[in-house]
Order: sequence, then structure tokens, then C-alpha cells
Amino acid sequence: MRNTVLIVVSGLLVLVLLTPPALRALQDWRAQGEREAFVTLHRARAAAAEANGAFDVAEALREAAVALDPADVSLRRELLHTRVRRAANDPQGIAATERAALRYAISILDLADDPDVLVLQGHLALAERFTDVAKAAYSRATEVAPAHAPGWLGLAGLQRAEGQAVLAQASYEKAVASGPRNVTALNNLGVQYLELGRKDQALQRFQEALAISDNLASRLNAADALAALDRLEEAVLHLRSAARLAPESPEPHRRLGVALERAGKLEESAAAFNAALALERDPATSRALAGVYQASGRYSEAVELLTLLLQQNPGAHDVAFDLARALEAAGSRREALDLLSSFLQRAASVPGEAERVAAARAAVARLTAQPDAAHGETGGGQGPGPSRSAGAPTVPTGDGSP
Repeated sequence: MRNTVLIVVSGLLVLVLLTPPALRALQDWRAQGEREAFVTLHRARAAAAEANGAFDVAEALREAAVALDPADVSLRRELLHTRVRRAANDPQGIAATERAALRYAISILDLADDPDVLVLQGHLALAERFTDVAKAAYSRATEVAPAHAPGWLGLAGLQRAEGQAVLAQASYEKAVASGPRNVTALNNLGVQYLELGRKDQALQRFQEALAISDNLASRLNAADALAALDRLEEAVLHLRSAARLAPESPEPHRRLGVALERAGKLEESAAAFNAALALERDPATSRALAGVYQASGRYSEAVELLTLLLQQNPGAHDVAFDLARALEAAGSRREALDLLSSFLQRAASVPGEAERVAAARAAVARLTAQPDAAHGETGGGQGPGPSRSAGAPTVPTGDGSP
């Protein structure tokens, strides 16, 4: 009875015996219908995903449709076009190994004035440092599709890089007007506003981006705007949220350390900097942590950290200067004086060091005026912190200049 089917004829239920070939034909017919139904469903879902900016999802759905019907050329073209759209909307996501495939997609599609194709051509040209070609492609995209946000974003990025702040702002504003839910456009416009001193407007753009999607860039940007407005407590909240969004990234912790230091919460600031250093050993973060240690009266920890940094990079003038200050604060006047003298010998003629050189000369004058320093003694209870022990780290005094 396996090869039987029930058919309704004139209201009567009829049992029909099928031959094996007939049964296979019926099964193939059913499978074809199911494939067509799934292809139609994948197409509809892919179109909806693209409309919502979920290009990765759309690409996966179109790949599934092609797998169901590999002979359908239209499905393959739709997949290539989706890949072009995804790359046009996410230039940072274009891998160097993918560029050739994207150029192939552009050539197969042969859509000269398609805005996504034009924008992608701009991205690919910019990746090869053909700035003029990129600008021409972005400009053409905005001409053929004035409401196409990626074209305005590409053009604004080039204008900003060229220092054309007013033009960049106008282009970013057009990008936002074209795509009011485009988080990238909102973030970039906010950054442009912030650089131009329009802090409240910048914060508003970042808040609008966060209302659409809670994302790391908008959290960090909002914190920057709030810090610029001296609303440090709110900035700290955004930075803590950023750290939760990206637990493996040191950047939220670094910025949190800076904000907490500005807010006078030195213990929490040190904890944030240490969290950043646990994820990435970075000299700038170590130096910032040393500054917090010194401000907290933890002079020995500051000296130890800065000594290690200077041993790793003897030509780091900023670290040498900071270490001299930490040594003075710790009561190690002789060592501070020696390091300041060495610093002045190496940094006096270095461009950009004039302010530190002047401060170092003032510190040398102050230290040499103290009797205990003149006799080579350390400590003596005169400094703001405890005397340094005999086992303190050795400070490099070699040339080491860059």
C-alpha cells in the first residue's frame, strides 16, 4: 500500500495505485513546490532585512535561496547585489581579501548609476588611496540618489579628512536627513558637532543613535560629549555601559579611568586603568595610572610603574619627567635631581618639549636650593611623601634619545 494515494473525484474518495515512476514524479513535484516556496520566503525575508539595514542577515538568506535553486541566474544576481549593498554600507567591514570578489560583483551587475555600486567603487578606490576617484564616485552617488545616506557619508569622510569642516558637517547632515535611523550617520554628525564645539547638539545625535541601537561607539561618543559639558557623573554611567557592551576592549576602561579621575574618584579611576591594562599593556595607560597613584599619595607605586616604563623606553621624555616628579613627591630628592638633569640634557633641544623643559628647570632650581639635596641626602622629612627606601628601582640615565 506504500504506492497508493487518495484522490477525491466528484466528491468520492478514490484509492489509486501508482507505479514507482509515477510516485517519483509526484515526489519531485512536491519537492519542487517546497523549494519554490522556500525561495520565495527567503527572498521576502532578505528584502525585509535589507530594508532594516541587516545586510549580513539578508546575504545569508540569499545564499540559502541560491543553494535551493543554483540554476536561477536572478537569484545569483540578487546575492551579488546584496553583497554590494552590505559593503557599501559597512566600509570598515570590507576585508582586503574580499576586494577582488566585490570588484567582480560590480562587473557582473553592470549597474553604472546604482548608488550602492558607486559608493562601493568609492570605498575600493579609497582603500587603494585613489582619493580623487573615490570623491568622484561618492559625489556621483549623491547626484543620482540624493536621499542615499552612504554616498553622503563617504563624501563627508573625505571632506573631514581634508579639513573642510563646514562642508563635512553639511554632508553629514544630509546623510542623517536621508537615513534618520542610520546609526553611523548620527554618530559621525555628532562627532563633527563636538569638534566644532556644538556640544549639546552632539549629545543629542548620540542619544538618538542609542535610542535606535545600544552600541559601543555611541556610548563612548555620548560620554565624550557629557565630559565636555562637565556632566561627569553621566559620562561615567555611559562608560560603564560601554565596558559591559565590550568586555574584551580596553578602551571603555581607559576612558572610564580618565572620567573618574576628573571626577576626583581616584581609587575607582585606578581600578579602571588597571582593568584596561589587564586587557592590553599600553604605555599611555600605565602613565595615566601612575598619575592617579601620585595624586592619591601612592608614591612608591607611581615610582615603580614609571621606572618600569622608562626602562622599557629610555628615550621617553614625558615618562622621565613624570618619574622625576614622582621621585620628588616620594622624598627622593637626589634621584629626582639626577633624573631632571639627565632629562634637560636630552630634551632641551627637542621640539615640543619647551613646557616640560621649563618646568624641569624650575624643579632643579627648587631642589638645589634645599640643603639636604646639596649634601646628597634623601628624605629628611621635607617632601610631601615618605622617603624612598634603599632598595628602590634603578632609574636609567643612559642617552637613549630618539
